[in-house]
Amino acid sequence: INLRKNSFTGAVPSEFGMLQNLKILDLSYNSLNGAIPHNCEDLSNLQSLFLSHNYLTGTIPTEFGTLSNLVELDLDDNKLTGEIPQEIVNLSKLETFEAHFNNLTGNVDFLCNSTDSTKTESIDWISVDCSQVTCSCCGRCNANCSGLNSNISNQNNSVVVRLDIRLDENPNETIWRIRQHLNNEIKTFGGGGSCASPNDLLQWRVDLKLNATIDFVIFDRGSNGICCDNGHGNYTISAEYPDGEELLESSYYSFGKVDRKKFTLDHLNR
Repeated sequence: INLRKNSFTGAVPSEFGMLQNLKILDLSYNSLNGAIPHNCEDLSNLQSLFLSHNYLTGTIPTEFGTLSNLVELDLDDNKLTGEIPQEIVNLSKLETFEAHFNNLTGNVDFLCNSTDSTKTESIDWISVDCSQVTCSCCGRCNANCSGLNSNISNQNNSVVVRLDIRLDENPNETIWRIRQHLNNEIKTFGGGGSCASPNDLLQWRVDLKLNATIDFVIFDRGSNGICCDNGHGNYTISAEYPDGEELLESSYYSFGKVDRKKFTLDHLNR
């Protein structure tokens, strides 16, 4: 159901919660107000829910944590309050969570780090108000154009991984995250280009554990892969070992909306 960009007013009808076969509901860019209905437990087939750019108030329903097939959840630009519910961590298929431009508070690092690989492992894009919500893996909250990420410890059992990225003419569209898997624990770091100027070359570093398996994802909201419609962006990923630098991954082509890489920091093979 696509009802975006109309002039609808009033509350979101609770009857939507009865549509058990509903897969997509887009009510964005209207003038809806009031609280989001909580009767969504039966929407087991829902994959995309877009409620952005309205005047919705109240809290985010904890019942959203039951939407087991949800891939996209967009609540941007409303008047929502309270903390982001931890039940969202149960959405194992969630790829995009947007709650920017609200009055939400708290900490969403439960979406970044976990000891349970069945929970929100696929999430690529998290958008929150960084001044009010703590998020260590949100690209917008950790954009750093100084050339050095703050997650550097120089420990003996770790290695610095460096991302060299040439952005396109729309740097604020691009974020990335690195997810470390080691001993059934997951830790996620994120960065983004929101602090950069068009076509900037950035260096972003993070400390990762030796022998960990690493998932890298770069996400371009413009869906042009930082190349080549609006510039000629590209990136490389390198490991800065004490005995030399190793190129791990690179991209010199347009990847569309998302590009994914996987590698292991295997010091024993050096």
